Amino acid sequence: MLLLMIPTAGSVYPVPDVPVLYFPYLFLAYLVIGVAWILSVRFRKPSTATMIKEHIGSILPAVQRAG
Repeated sequence: MLLLMIPTAGSVYPVPDVPVLYFPYLFLAYLVIGVAWILSVRFRKPSTATMIKEHIGSILPAVQRAG
């Protein structure tokens, strides 16, 4: 896990040129928006989250066999 911090720190220090300067922050914002979306669907429509979970569970064995 410690080795993963090296490229993460290298993304923000030393300060890169624009537009690369904004990439880690845009990714973090995109990640937060995605988690918020998933949580909102889960709490507003629990049946949808259950349906997605069942669908993933049904295709997972086929994906594992193919990989």
